[in-house]
Amino acid sequence: NAAASRAMLRVGVHAATDVTGFGLAGHLAEMLDASGAAAIVWLEAVPLHEGILDLIARGVYAGGLRNNRDYLVERLGDVDRDDPRVLALFDPQTSGGLLMAVSADRHANLLAELEGTGCAAWTVGEVTGAATGTIALHGGSE
Repeated sequence: NAAASRAMLRVGVHAATDVTGFGLAGHLAEMLDASGAAAIVWLEAVPLHEGILDLIARGVYAGGLRNNRDYLVERLGDVDRDDPRVLALFDPQTSGGLLMAVSADRHANLLAELEGTGCAAWTVGEVTGAATGTIALHGGSE
């Protein structure tokens, strides 16, 4: 994460966290609560390892995923709580990627800085002014 950290400092990222035991949804929720914001997550943009959706559909996943889902799913509104793409958001990682928040006018610079350091990067959503802590899902099960 050292190269990504340097890129974030050069660009001026507002917030960042590593995605670990609470999954992407849990760590995003913490960031949203702390900032008084909400977010949209584009399900199709969230990078997943090959075969993960099949495993989740067959019920092959860590028990912590269910705990994370049960604790956080209400933040997502009316979603299919058993949809594999939704469940993947709650997967407890032991060493996941970094989740960063950057202003729209710095977004392209951040992607360029990350690419320049050899770090893979995906834009998976955007911050909104909806009710604090809520996460809207687009592009899949809605």
